[in-house]
Amino acid sequence: RASPTPSLTLRPAPSHESRAMRPASITAARLALFRQHHHGVAAMAAGRIGVFETGKMGFGIAISAARRALTTSRLTMCAPPLTVGQMVGGQNFPGIVQFPWDQKSQSGCLLKTMIKESNIPDGGFGRFAAEPLKKGSVWRSDKIQSVAQFRAENAPGLTAPGGGVAIEMRSAEDIDAWCQHFSVPGVDGDEVELKTSMFIGGVPAERSDRGEALAAALAHSCHCNHNPEKENTRMYVRGGQLVFEAIVDIEAGEELLMNYFHYAIEPFVKQWCARRKYVSDAHSFAESLRDEPDMP
Repeated sequence: RASPTPSLTLRPAPSHESRAMRPASITAARLALFRQHHHGVAAMAAGRIGVFETGKMGFGIAISAARRALTTSRLTMCAPPLTVGQMVGGQNFPGIVQFPWDQKSQSGCLLKTMIKESNIPDGGFGRFAAEPLKKGSVWRSDKIQSVAQFRAENAPGLTAPGGGVAIEMRSAEDIDAWCQHFSVPGVDGDEVELKTSMFIGGVPAERSDRGEALAAALAHSCHCNHNPEKENTRMYVRGGQLVFEAIVDIEAGEELLMNYFHYAIEPFVKQWCARRKYVSDAHSFAESLRDEPDMP
């Protein structure tokens, strides 16, 4: 986490329906905040300044705040993991906090990939093919399990150490339970909710062999960015696994990209996100990119 920030005046976020009426500075800051979502909780804490304070800022200052958050994130990625005790000033609380979105691992990957800065401007981290992938190749596969099973197998604040699992969300209560698992003492629960909203994906029923849609988050996040024009990967459900498949031939070094509009975002996920401040589901985020001004 970043060092404490000055007290801020929080303002309720406009509804998605009234998005077109939001001031440009708020829109830009929210966009920058979401675009740097792969950089960890410390960056989110810093980046929220750009959201909360845009009522007092112009467009350029809001973007500068988000860019400072990116710089902070790049520095914090080099630091060792913090225990919860360290995060709250030395209080005695056991364990290390391990958030799914901070895991830059090869978990579940069947073919070689790597994580580095995305080719998308202000896109944070992205995942890249480290070897050629043929169309139809499954390059990642994660076992689907329930939130209850995940919580039973992992201590509070910790994700699955080896990854390889996709945690299914069947209700708003499941999302709450997931957030509670990571909202241990010393952790900002609002940040956990914000990150969770960004990393819940979905597979429509027509791409699932079980005949129903899947809403899920990964124990070790995939970090595939959104680019509908260059989409080269889609998710499917097969044999109890969430699989990632190349839909075109992909060259070594090419970024693995998805189209978030092809996610199945279940109504309960959208409703859960809509009831929270500064939180947006993947569909709403992708929609917000269509009419945004170019980032300076």
